[in-house]
Amino acid sequence: MKKYWWFLLALVPATLYVCTLKPRKKEDKGRAKVTPVGKFVASENSSKFHRLDCRYAKNIKEEIWFDSVEEGKRAGYVPCEYCKPA
Repeated sequence: MKKYWWFLLALVPATLYVCTLKPRKKEDKGRAKVTPVGKFVASENSSKFHRLDCRYAKNIKEEIWFDSVEEGKRAGYVPCEYCKPA
């Protein structure tokens, strides 16, 4: 036991330090907050457009914005069946 006293002296303070650490807040992974520039949003990789409060709109990365349903349809997009933009 006398051999390992130095190990215990180092281990106890290190353990106390680790126990007092607070978990980090989840970071946003570098994705900037985007201010909406229209009433409806679509993805460059999809054929549908969504209302801003649609659960599918929240995952869109490459955003295309429309001010009206007609504008989205003219651009070749179809309304989302879930949020039913109108």
